[in-house]
Amino acid sequence: MSPIYTPGKVVLRQQYVPLDANYPNVSLLLHGDGPNGSTIITDNSPSPKTVTVLGNTQISTAQSKFGGASIAFDGTNDNLRLETATISNYFGTDLFTIELWMYRAGNGSGGDPSVLFDGILGGNSGTTSVCGVYIRRADRKVSFFDGATLFETTSSITNNVWHHIAVTRDGSNNLKVFIDGVAGVASSTSRNISSSSLLYVGSDNTSAVSGNGNHFYNGYIDDLRITKGIARYTSNFTPPTAPFPDI
Repeated sequence: MSPIYTPGKVVLRQQYVPLDANYPNVSLLLHGDGPNGSTIITDNSPSPKTVTVLGNTQISTAQSKFGGASIAFDGTNDNLRLETATISNYFGTDLFTIELWMYRAGNGSGGDPSVLFDGILGGNSGTTSVCGVYIRRADRKVSFFDGATLFETTSSITNNVWHHIAVTRDGSNNLKVFIDGVAGVASSTSRNISSSSLLYVGSDNTSAVSGNGNHFYNGYIDDLRITKGIARYTSNFTPPTAPFPDI
């Protein structure tokens, strides 16, 4: 608090400093907190989405980066569906930042047998393609697919270790995929990543396109945040050391 001096008295004025100046641009914020086994998963963004839990997806205290719990996916028909939240709500032609902490336990299942990826987050971007964040099952490289081009890191994540993953597109259409704050791929895309498809967490939405079923993720996700209109990271950075703020 800072003092305001007036004749005969001192009045203390409270100064409010936002913890996240870009919080109004946050379109999804999943902390994954709660009691073990809970299927109530809350979106703490300024415009909360209804989160539908599918399969055995649940809150787990077995692993967490922050808060003592995270969202657990067993890799078989487990995901979250964000009701009324289409891809156009998140990406379109705008700047964006997708980031999350992930603890991968092993390969997931499902999807096109010729495309062996785990879907971390995604939907479909048209009648013939999907888009989202993926982990290649064979070598654990991280990628972002914009519906036409795959942007894949040269480095890999390690199973059973917490990693911070981020994907950003800036105002010059530069797209970067980061692992633990280090850019593993940098390229460009001006593609309009937009669809009427709902967005999923813990898988993509391949089943809506190919009929082969979704690519499911096996592991834990903590503090997933999507920021629309902001590229939070444009160069290498130190990953967050605390949960993402709700204000």
